[in-house]
Amino acid sequence: RRPTVVPAPAAASPELSARPRRRSFTAQDKLRILADADRAAAVGGIGAILRREGIYSSALTDWRRQRDAGAFRI
Repeated sequence: RRPTVVPAPAAASPELSARPRRRSFTAQDKLRILADADRAAAVGGIGAILRREGIYSSALTDWRRQRDAGAFRI
């Protein structure tokens, strides 16, 4: 049995890059998000911030360690 041949798309959309770029956050962005997370006292508040910003909780953990070590200089 021969494998099925799938033709390549005619042309890729010019709006899409060949390879997606990883998001990067500035020190100011990280500090702003951390401040929002520190103020989130309500149940589910941190989860809402994570969803809004599109980040994982491990990013907050890493950023808190960096902040406490003095890595963020503005």
